[in-house]
Amino acid sequence: YLLQSIPFLIPGSPIWLHRAWQVILWLALPLAGSLFITRRLNIKPPLISTMIMIWGYLFLNQGPVYYHLMVCVIIVAAGFSIQKPRISLIFVLLASIWAGISRINWFPVPGILAVMLYLLEEPRAGKNFWQYWRWPAIWAISGVAAAFLAQTVYIAISGNPAANFGTSFTSSLLWYRLFPNTTYPDGVLNSIVLAILPVLILLLLKYG
Repeated sequence: YLLQSIPFLIPGSPIWLHRAWQVILWLALPLAGSLFITRRLNIKPPLISTMIMIWGYLFLNQGPVYYHLMVCVIIVAAGFSIQKPRISLIFVLLASIWAGISRINWFPVPGILAVMLYLLEEPRAGKNFWQYWRWPAIWAISGVAAAFLAQTVYIAISGNPAANFGTSFTSSLLWYRLFPNTTYPDGVLNSIVLAILPVLILLLLKYG
């Protein structure tokens, strides 16, 4: 929630400013994340690229994906380069530090993003197992380690009980919410299928 604290830097900031800042974050960060990912795809013509960027923005907002998480996506998408694996590692570590002070289930996200980009952009032809997987392994392992370290430091300086940061492991698991229920009539599983259905159809048309 560091992003939400920025308006507090303005003494006596009114409530409308805090709400407006929330709206800006919800609009700007998913849009920026979609923009950086679309830019990596290098799609032409510009009209198609713009349409894909808008689709990505709408896709991220249907969840919605928390805008805090989009910071990780933006950092990795902006700085990742197959030709510069060490520079890419720096961006993965930066994104992982952010993930570490945010949510524990985000810890592996920056490393996973880097590995996914690598797999999409780097063919394996002519490389043995270690040559191909060395840097993806380094990015993934280093990212998770950096996230754990960042959380440990953050807990130490936060002034809050350490137990407050582990509630994800102690909260009740409401399995019924995976299926249609009064709280969420669509159910989590049905919504996941609906969200990924267009991609599944495209994959079936391509490879089915």
